[in-house]
Amino acid sequence: MQLVTTLMKSGTISMVQSLALRYFNGEPQRVQMIGFLLVFNSKIIELYDKLYNDSFVEFFNFATIYCLAKLNRPIVASMLLSLAISIKTGAILLLPCTLGWIQYSNGTLTLLASIITILSI
Repeated sequence: MQLVTTLMKSGTISMVQSLALRYFNGEPQRVQMIGFLLVFNSKIIELYDKLYNDSFVEFFNFATIYCLAKLNRPIVASMLLSLAISIKTGAILLLPCTLGWIQYSNGTLTLLASIITILSI
């Protein structure tokens, strides 16, 4: 279980780094600072030790945002969000933002397909 948690933490950190690199386009020093804070901060390491299955939800939430922002894959993002909701219902708070993003960037047909995907998984 420790190996899976470590892999999830590493995946989450790499997704945050990738999103930060896209957000701070011309300032790589800020992206490096975010990476150093996530990797070397002892309080964040303690937090990950206490999260249990919340780390899985966090991973799926970040993967959802990553699929929407970087890859523009709304159906995959809907599947990941559905997995996060199936672990803990707190991830349902991300649902309006995700569906609005899909509607705005991909249109109504993709939104309907995403809703069907979320409800079917």
